[in-house]
This record gives sequence, C-alpha cells and structure tokens, in this order.
Amino acid sequence: MSFLPATANNLPDHLNPATVGRRHSALTAISVGNMPGLVLVAMITSVAYSARGFSGLFSPMILAVVVGMIFSNMLGVPAHAKAGIAFSQKRLLRFAIVLLGFQLTLGQVAG
Repeated sequence: MSFLPATANNLPDHLNPATVGRRHSALTAISVGNMPGLVLVAMITSVAYSARGFSGLFSPMILAVVVGMIFSNMLGVPAHAKAGIAFSQKRLLRFAIVLLGFQLTLGQVAG
C-alpha cells in the first residue's frame, strides 16, 4: 500500500485533491514575504538595464542574469529575499525568456 501515497504526492495540481480548491494567479503569488526579493531583483534589473549602454551586444535580460550570478557568488543571497527571488525565477524569468524568444522571432521574420 505504500504505492498510493507516493503516487498521490506526484499528481499534477489540477488532479491533486489537496490543491483543487486553491486558485493561483500572479497577483496572489506576490505577497509581503516576496517583497524583499522582488526589490533586490528590481535593483539588479535596473543595474543591468543601465549597463546595456556599455554593452550593445547583450540584452538587458542576459545582463541581469550575469549581474545576479555575480551578486549571488560575491555577496550571497539574504535569507529573507529567497522567496521573492524564487518567484522571480519561476514566473518572471520564464515570461522574460518568452518575450526574448518572441523578439528574436520577429527579427528573423523581418530579416
């Protein structure tokens, strides 16, 4: 009977009885606990956005990833910012990658 609990934990959210009643949206995911991480991500993004003038080769998103990696390796990630950074990695970064891919596709079509 140990097969059932392992299978129940691996169900997708729309089939899992524990999560069927919950609604997830981008607005409910942004909470007070995520704010320190989101502010840190916004600061790194603004540094990357302003640094794009020095480097015309890279998009601000790629520069933000590089600046974030340097920040994380040099200074570490504050514990209170981890929830907001995780939200940014899961939701915002995926959305930015989709937009970056869309931009490249439009450039190829125009070319």
